[in-house]
Amino acid sequence: MAVTFLASLLELIRPYILKIVIDGLTAFDIANIWFLTQLVILYWANEQIRSVIRYFNDRKILRLLVEVEYQLGVQAQEKLVSLSLGYHERENTGS
Repeated sequence: MAVTFLASLLELIRPYILKIVIDGLTAFDIANIWFLTQLVILYWANEQIRSVIRYFNDRKILRLLVEVEYQLGVQAQEKLVSLSLGYHERENTGS
């Protein structure tokens, strides 16, 4: 939950940083060049952190999907094995 909150916060900060950079470039002053450079670095760092968070989030989701797919197969097999022999003799293949 905390990671999701952090990812959402980073998503909200990104456009604001870009707005400040664009405003600084439109009213360009050589004295603000260091401030603009810091903002660009902050924007880049924000993107890198978001990328890492998305990577681990995608890994977690993929692991969950693999586990669910495995569990469904196991449960289907357990169900078929638990049915009586009479059931299997009555039913046609594929039904």
